[in-house]
Amino acid sequence: MGNTVRTVGPSQAPKDRGAPATEWFQIDWTTVERRVQNLRFRIFRAAKEQRWKHVRNLTKRLLRRDATMLVSGRRLTQVNQGRQTPGIDGERVTTPEERAKLVDDLRQYQPWRAAPVRRVYSPKTKGKHRPLGIPTLRERVLHMVVKNALEPRFEAEFEAQS
Repeated sequence: MGNTVRTVGPSQAPKDRGAPATEWFQIDWTTVERRVQNLRFRIFRAAKEQRWKHVRNLTKRLLRRDATMLVSGRRLTQVNQGRQTPGIDGERVTTPEERAKLVDDLRQYQPWRAAPVRRVYSPKTKGKHRPLGIPTLRERVLHMVVKNALEPRFEAEFEAQS
């Protein structure tokens, strides 16, 4: 990722403090978001041209990019309106250090199973309640990564009909 993210190598990492390898304030967000946006546009264009092998390869690339994880983590912990809503694990991320640790942990994360969701009932008219499932913060970040990868492919297909 070039100069976008400053990481600390294993021999340079502080051992006692548990500091994250990503330094949140050192990230060039304009560059990171532009890289994700460029890949999304390339997927969109390849899908429009029906070059499916290219779409698949670009989608895999987008899923594996650190920039995608960073953008997703930032949107869900800083920008999103529901950023303070915890899942069943009760985890909330509020400080830059916690955000960096979350992104670093998710880079290593292998999601074999989805975590359970927290059930909340939203009131409706006539005294009824609508059930809502709130996933954990980690699951929401991973959902956003997948959404970023899949959305351009389907936008190309459905755009004309919208």
